[in-house]
Amino acid sequence: MINPILASSARRRLRGARFHILVLAAMALSLGVALYAMSGMIRNPRALSAYTEGLRAYAALVGVETLLLALVAPAMTGAAIAGERERQTLELLLVTRTGAFRIVSGKLLESFALLLLLQWSTLPAQGLCVLSGCVTLQRLLVTQGFLAAFALLAASLGVFCSTLSRHTMTAVILSLLALPLLLFLLSLPAFLGYPQRVTDVLYDSRRYAEMTEGQAMAMMGPVLLANPGVSLFSLLESGTGAFQELFLWRGWGRILATYKLIDRVETGKLVLLGMAGMAVLSVLLVALSALLLRPVSAHVRGRKGKKS
Repeated sequence: MINPILASSARRRLRGARFHILVLAAMALSLGVALYAMSGMIRNPRALSAYTEGLRAYAALVGVETLLLALVAPAMTGAAIAGERERQTLELLLVTRTGAFRIVSGKLLESFALLLLLQWSTLPAQGLCVLSGCVTLQRLLVTQGFLAAFALLAASLGVFCSTLSRHTMTAVILSLLALPLLLFLLSLPAFLGYPQRVTDVLYDSRRYAEMTEGQAMAMMGPVLLANPGVSLFSLLESGTGAFQELFLWRGWGRILATYKLIDRVETGKLVLLGMAGMAVLSVLLVALSALLLRPVSAHVRGRKGKKS
């Protein structure tokens, strides 16, 4: 049976014109970015640089869509719980048999479904890269999986911040700040530096060449492997090599070491591990949100019992 919170929230959201305008704007933006990035390839498809331009157009699209999801998700989830508090309808929800977990999960699924619609609206632009032969269908599917997992994480974080807040605007601001903070915390192993046993392998050309995928993942650790930024970086770097030139030229110690580790792992495996990590984080955030609502629910039910 469909979650009643999901059905009610989705019906109310889709009745307005705002979301439909947002979808059209996302489609126009993605097509504009794709056509601009592939302009040289369109003018001269037989040029040697045409393939590289197609890959860079794909990388630009992935980067823009990730940024779009990161900005839109807080706006969609800010009113999930905080909006009910502002309208003074949260207590009415809590005294029903719906339960705290179903309320939170319903609000999350409604926002996540709309974010998926927004993500899929940009598929025509990514399809141009596939039709041009620069990107394979498998890479496109992997990219869509990553974007869906990232949308779920951003929506879960937004619902969690909405549970903590009493006002929608506060929840939106907290969500916008929480996502970069989460990415920073998941990047701490790289910022704090690697032990000598790792750097000795990375900066020894012979030992680095002999290093396997399993060894590289063990050196990165579960925190970095669950970092969405690592998966995104791998998607953008694979096939273009743009970051390789930058990091090898600059020689940025810890960032260069992280790049060397990422470069030893297949893109698909990194993305799958990142998707699993984002799914786990999303479940934890939903569970915490439900736990935060449960004491409020018990208090409201107790007060209703005293009145009766």
